[in-house]
Amino acid sequence: LTRSIITRMIRSVELRDRYETKEHAQRVADISVELWEAYAASINLHPKEIERNADRLRIAAMLHDVGKLGVSDVILQKPARLTPEEMAKVREHVLVGAKLFVDVVSEFDRHARDVALYHHARWDGTGYPTQAELRQLQEEAPQAAGPMLEPRGENIPLFARIVALADVFDALVTPRAYKEAWSVAKALEAIRAEAGRQF
Repeated sequence: LTRSIITRMIRSVELRDRYETKEHAQRVADISVELWEAYAASINLHPKEIERNADRLRIAAMLHDVGKLGVSDVILQKPARLTPEEMAKVREHVLVGAKLFVDVVSEFDRHARDVALYHHARWDGTGYPTQAELRQLQEEAPQAAGPMLEPRGENIPLFARIVALADVFDALVTPRAYKEAWSVAKALEAIRAEAGRQF
């Protein structure tokens, strides 16, 4: 039932953003779970804990861009690079996504909110949301904002960091109207080059 509801939410985004398909959400979820399982095994987490969190992460990853429901169709369906003003509007999707989880009542809700809100935060603190945007979110919807930590480094929730990697990797290796698909090797090289900055 939960997966069915989530699939419908993803379809509602897909109707508005032809690049943000169910297939993209599924790939990001699959990659995220692989990264989580490898990391969790490397720190010797109990298999039950790995499995339980893999399920939570999979669902949260599938919903990472659900906030795009709040972005204009004109922007989402533009078949070319966005202007800085349009990009600023797209950036708001993380705040809209977090607001969908104002009634955090479970671990799943918390993880989904964190991933929606922080999957564009950067390790060096130059991503989004900014601290000012978080303060504004706190005023509008305190539960959606979560802990008011500067969005950088280890303050970024682990699941959001994992989904950020998966999301960027999938974006790089998937063709878009404005770019060709990169090879896996080139994408991994670009990601490694951003260690300590973006990731």
